[in-house]
Amino acid sequence: MAKKKKTHEAAPSPENNNAHILGAGEVVEQYITETLETNFMPYAMSVIVSRAIPEIDGFKPSHRKLLYTMYKMGLINGGRIKSANIVGRTMQLNPHGDAAIYDTMVRLSKGNETLLHPYVDSKGNFGKAYSRNMAYAAARYTEAKLESICNELFSDIDKDTVDFVDNYDSTMKEPTLLPVTFPSVLVNMNSGIAVGMASSICSFNLREICNTTIGIIKDPDFDIFETLKAPDFIGGGQIIYDKTAFENVYNTGRGSIKVRAKYTYDKSDNCIDITEIPPTATSEAIIDKIIERVKAGALKEISDVRDETDKSGLKITIDLKRGTDPDKLMKKLYKMTPLEDSFSANFNVLVAGVPRVMGVRELLLEWIAFRTECVNRRVYFDLTKAKDRLHLLLGLKKILLDIDKAIKIIRNTEEESEVVPNLMIGFGIDEIQADYVAEIKLRHLNREYILKRTADIEKLKADIADMEDILSSKARVKKIIIGELQTVSEKYGKDRRSEIIYDVDNYEEEVEAVPDYPVTLFFTKAGYFKKITPQSLRMSSEQKLKEGDSLFITEEASNNTDLLFFTDKCQVYKSKASEFDDTKASVLGDFVPSKLGFEPEEKPLYMAVTTDYSGYMLFFFSNGKLAKVSMSAYETKTNRKKLIKAFSDKDEVVSILYIKEDTEVVLTSTAGRVLLVDTGGKSCNGIAAYVDDPVEFEINPEFLDIFEKKAEEIYRTVSQKMKSLPSSNNAIKSNIVSETIKLTGAGMMDCKKALAETDGNMEAAVDVLRKSGAVKAEKKASRIAAEGICRAAVNGTTGVVVEVNSETDFVAKNEIFQTFVQQIADQALASALVGGKDGEDVEALLGENGLKEELVDKTATIGEKLSFRRFQKLSGDVVVDYLHGNGRIGVIVAGNGASDDAAKEALKNVAMQIAAMNPQYISRADISADAMAKLKEITVDSALNAPDTLPKPILNKLIAKAVDGVWSAEDVAIYEEKKSNMNFLFNFLSKEAKAQLAELAIADKDVIVADKIFNGLVEGRISKQVKEISLLDQVYVKAEDGKQTVAKYLESVNKDLKIASFVRFEVGEGMEKKNEDFAAEVAKQMNV
Repeated sequence: MAKKKKTHEAAPSPENNNAHILGAGEVVEQYITETLETNFMPYAMSVIVSRAIPEIDGFKPSHRKLLYTMYKMGLINGGRIKSANIVGRTMQLNPHGDAAIYDTMVRLSKGNETLLHPYVDSKGNFGKAYSRNMAYAAARYTEAKLESICNELFSDIDKDTVDFVDNYDSTMKEPTLLPVTFPSVLVNMNSGIAVGMASSICSFNLREICNTTIGIIKDPDFDIFETLKAPDFIGGGQIIYDKTAFENVYNTGRGSIKVRAKYTYDKSDNCIDITEIPPTATSEAIIDKIIERVKAGALKEISDVRDETDKSGLKITIDLKRGTDPDKLMKKLYKMTPLEDSFSANFNVLVAGVPRVMGVRELLLEWIAFRTECVNRRVYFDLTKAKDRLHLLLGLKKILLDIDKAIKIIRNTEEESEVVPNLMIGFGIDEIQADYVAEIKLRHLNREYILKRTADIEKLKADIADMEDILSSKARVKKIIIGELQTVSEKYGKDRRSEIIYDVDNYEEEVEAVPDYPVTLFFTKAGYFKKITPQSLRMSSEQKLKEGDSLFITEEASNNTDLLFFTDKCQVYKSKASEFDDTKASVLGDFVPSKLGFEPEEKPLYMAVTTDYSGYMLFFFSNGKLAKVSMSAYETKTNRKKLIKAFSDKDEVVSILYIKEDTEVVLTSTAGRVLLVDTGGKSCNGIAAYVDDPVEFEINPEFLDIFEKKAEEIYRTVSQKMKSLPSSNNAIKSNIVSETIKLTGAGMMDCKKALAETDGNMEAAVDVLRKSGAVKAEKKASRIAAEGICRAAVNGTTGVVVEVNSETDFVAKNEIFQTFVQQIADQALASALVGGKDGEDVEALLGENGLKEELVDKTATIGEKLSFRRFQKLSGDVVVDYLHGNGRIGVIVAGNGASDDAAKEALKNVAMQIAAMNPQYISRADISADAMAKLKEITVDSALNAPDTLPKPILNKLIAKAVDGVWSAEDVAIYEEKKSNMNFLFNFLSKEAKAQLAELAIADKDVIVADKIFNGLVEGRISKQVKEISLLDQVYVKAEDGKQTVAKYLESVNKDLKIASFVRFEVGEGMEKKNEDFAAEVAKQMNV
């Protein structure tokens, strides 16, 4: 019987088809800054603050949530439980999924071998940090508990040592930090990548870190190198001691630490066993790199490499070929493989919610401040408990005087609610004491019980006095922290895992000598290349070529010559003649595109032969333009085989020529026109004429041909041809044009036009050009010249700096312009005028020695408005100058008290400091009272307009006012949600709420300014700003310790050396730049 087919009824349509998604399909236009502020910045801050960057306790939020969950589960003392159970419980605090939580547990575990002092005692397969292929088992197969060192993380957590906040769904509380008793932030390695920043902290030996912290607590200037020799990694290895690199890491928190693998040589099996590797490498990466280098022929001494890692630990075995020196091979491996690698340090840590990159000392000082707060809070907690206990016992002591009376009061009281008031009246005790007495069991109301309890009163009083003394004494708090550090060091300290090596022999690659002998190089138009020795060429000189091909370049050279092949894709391929085999004339040779690996359809255009990269490359384009590029531009320090953008791709290149020095070349066209070009000129000036016999110049009908000739041959040939031309007033001789250009500096076409107007009279042409130049200069006077350069002149005890402006930075690079500006500086130095920053004496100086007329001439010649803006002169026992950025900034400094070479060098360094840091005064004593008052006013207003930076007591009062009817309901709700952690409140408040808070602060300005805490904040900011604008108070930019001031630097050079004065000019500072539409201007002129 056939089965019935099932009929599928159509699904009923939803009753309500009016569903609407808010904003779906809409295109919202908004400023990019608003998008960044509302969408990107909250995400970036969330990643930085809540995910990627560790805090001062050494943990990221994910670490802290996991460890705290395990602590609450009682896993600090109990047995291990399944990891899956721990992961599930942790999700109450961390909603990012079980995989992310388990990854965190694996990294913190002992079995994974990531941390020097792991926090998780693991059982089962947790993988290995040094292997990417040794994956960890699933959470259902492994077990874990907390390591004993975690007692130092949680011992004080129940004594209000740290703040607690709600978890993500407000069902639990979790700590914002862990009250660690040792600087865990530097004991275990930590890394993270946030948005726009990252963190990478290397690990240090626990014992060394504790001793260093103790040293800093006792003496803030303690030399940390005495106890903290170098980092220490779980994988061991050998750390290469580099004091400069270590100082950089220790002082700035940034730098690089080189670590190399540790090995032993097994003579019986002729193999190397590597048992410790750098922390940044894995065994697989090392083996892959070794295999790669062996295949490339760089490691011929190795016969096999394998991974022999087992339960006993890491082991990479390298089998050697007979006769191989293992130590020499290891030096080679260190250079070529990750067996030697660098750990890039970036000590970026969150402190009070703000990411900061700090050196070791600064980081330890921050941890000491954090731990001090924890100890103070713990002592205060114990003190409060002791006082409460004492209060109760004092009430109990009064009961001891008449127990029968207490029993009688309780017995005769009719209602239970009256018991406590009656006891208060009967014994003169307060409600808390009376409630405590009333709750005592009847069997405890005997003299023995009460005597035992009241015996603790004296001890409690002594303890209270001791704790109050601790809270009032910083020295005692420091002593407590030192005692805790000593205990941790003794209990958990281990010997160093990483060895420090001081004397390192690096591998020096042996360069094989390339034989050098004379050869002749042939390059054909089809792209074939031959290298033939003179002996072979003498035997047969007839070249075999492909059908339709012809020789393009023939060059006598040597075997060590460099070859540059330029292609039609604006690229150049570099090779050496020695890399091509010697061949014979009877073969086609090497096809260059195949030999050098050209791109598909890429064709060679030209071959340049050089040994020292001197001379120039000339590129001629179909649009009539010529480009001259120094051959040195193609010289590279590394052995690069291919360079892109070797020449312009804006137009088709029709021919290329290599010249070893500037010369003159003749260009011919299909129309019989000849152009003589001097490659050493500022532009391609020359002569052009029709010739009777174009065949003499081998004119190619398809493109321009270029011939390199000696100058006298060219002049002779062209002169002979020009004699047969009809005379004309417009035919101006090239030497007259050249002389006119040299005299006036005008363009070639302007000179030819002027000579034509004056029938070749050079003197008359010069007058015409000067008159037209003056008119042009007047037209340019209305333009704004905001570019330019500074130049200085010094004669030992007097110096001057000048600023001359042009309209574009292109002119500022012009050699004529630069020479002219230096001329002005020299005249200013010779003049008696002093000048000033605001242009004083400029007109007077222009009136000396015809300087004003020369300025007009240069304006006409260069073609832009030139403006002599200012100059200033200084005198002293010694004056030095410094120009920065090719003259963008000019500085002169005058000093007194010393004038030797050391003083000059010191002042030169100070001039560099002034150029970089732009101080406004020599010292703070030079700042006037009015300027200080203005600075304070600005600082106060700035602080009031940024209420999130105000002290918390003031901020809380302002927020209380804002909540009471000023803020919107949405902002009030945000405040109520985030007030437990004020550090992040302002990341979520609206712009309006922040502005309203600032308005409240400004309205209460008089009250806030009177506050001592606010005054301290303002004074601190003013002090910081004064240091930034006072030269002698600035940190010297070359200070090795990062702290030495300019004043201290000068004192270290010569105690008598003083800064008398300085001047700093920066091109265009204080000037309004005008954006000119030069394209429109040119178009307008063309239409006239």
